[in-house]
Amino acid sequence: MRCKRSSGKATWPHRKQIWRGFRPTIDSYSASYENDRKTRTGLAGYLRERGRIRLFRAGLALDFCVRYSAEDGVGDRFTTMVIADARRGIDFRGSIAEKQRSFATAMVASIEGGVFGQASSVAPTVGDS
Repeated sequence: MRCKRSSGKATWPHRKQIWRGFRPTIDSYSASYENDRKTRTGLAGYLRERGRIRLFRAGLALDFCVRYSAEDGVGDRFTTMVIADARRGIDFRGSIAEKQRSFATAMVASIEGGVFGQASSVAPTVGDS
């Protein structure tokens, strides 16, 4: 499953795509909600219908898209984990530190990718904790 903004063509027809960012005046970070914090994308319902109870999050914007998607996963009552070696942060004006505080409060777990049978050989960069 992947989450993407409404522009562009679907490229993975064998996977479910949850569309977000269909409002040009609202930039959306979460896979579960638009940034108005009211409009749902349908992801939680889709996963519940299939009996899913855990979410694993990864991505390039740890302190934005990954953060908000993980927090909303917890808020939607999913056990939520961020794969530590499968994400990178932007660290805009202290956003990594804010993410760390937020994850501690929201009880978002962090796991290593080796849990899935393939350990990462890439070391984290400075400011990417």
